[in-house]
Amino acid sequence: MKNLAYKSDSRLVVGQLNEEFEVREALLQRYFHFIRGLISKFDEVSIQHVRWENNTRADALSRLATVRKKGLHRSIIYVTLAKPSVGLEECMTTDTNPNRMTPIKQYLTNGICEAHFEKTMKQQTALFLLIDQDLYRRGYTRPLPKCLTPEQATYVMPKIHEGVSKLILEHEQWQPK
Repeated sequence: MKNLAYKSDSRLVVGQLNEEFEVREALLQRYFHFIRGLISKFDEVSIQHVRWENNTRADALSRLATVRKKGLHRSIIYVTLAKPSVGLEECMTTDTNPNRMTPIKQYLTNGICEAHFEKTMKQQTALFLLIDQDLYRRGYTRPLPKCLTPEQATYVMPKIHEGVSKLILEHEQWQPK
């Protein structure tokens, strides 16, 4: 097969596969990278969102596979997975390039640092919070801003600039002359 047409009524899944939405959870990232590897083997791939109303047959089949009533659907084989079908060894997210956040993450994770930096590290790490291996700067009167690696920052900054430029242009359009 050379072409793949994938249709789903899950806007989130379609958005993640089209890389419009970010995949945050570690287990879902493993599935995402596994699927992206399979997708790369096709010449042409189409991933489309189908509204739920237009997907009634697939919805009925999924309900049939997940609902079991005594005496019904004996021809369907039910399997409950004890663990994810994508193994840890197949995909693992790591920070490959050490940066200014690396010692802070290590201290928050393990509590280990060089002896002569321990007091300084305790003071510095009090300003940060680690949530699912993502580092955030603490704040009392603001939301938690996420700390970005240099690679992430080079991706995000043009996007922010583009959005701010659009807002300025829209604002200038509505100004009275």
